[in-house]
Amino acid sequence: MTRIKLQYKYLLMISIFGIITVSSAFAQDKALNGTWESSDGEEFIFNNTNFEIYSNAVPNMKGTYTANDGKIFLKPTHLYGLILGLENKWFSVNEISVIYSVEETAFEVTWDYFIRGNRLSIIIDEKLVTYIKQ
Repeated sequence: MTRIKLQYKYLLMISIFGIITVSSAFAQDKALNGTWESSDGEEFIFNNTNFEIYSNAVPNMKGTYTANDGKIFLKPTHLYGLILGLENKWFSVNEISVIYSVEETAFEVTWDYFIRGNRLSIIIDEKLVTYIKQ
């Protein structure tokens, strides 16, 4: 009986460690949630793990993201055709990769970011871009 209790304790400890490890790996910066707009009309909308990007009210891309420790990783699932000279509709990243013969991962990006009050600053192509929370 003591051996069973000891095995149960080990199993419980391993399970708790696994839950903590997994939840830490997928932690999200909730401060990103909301709509952020730059002075040149670019708009980011973050909603938990989903994002959308617009330029002057024209859709650009949407997909999923993870953000933690000052890094944000965007993984687009769809790109808007107009920005690529295609039809006025959403195209999956898979469709775009076939049309342009590129890897789907070519559209993924990781940026450094920080938030101070209502300002989101992202380093994009070595340039600091600031967005204001709407």
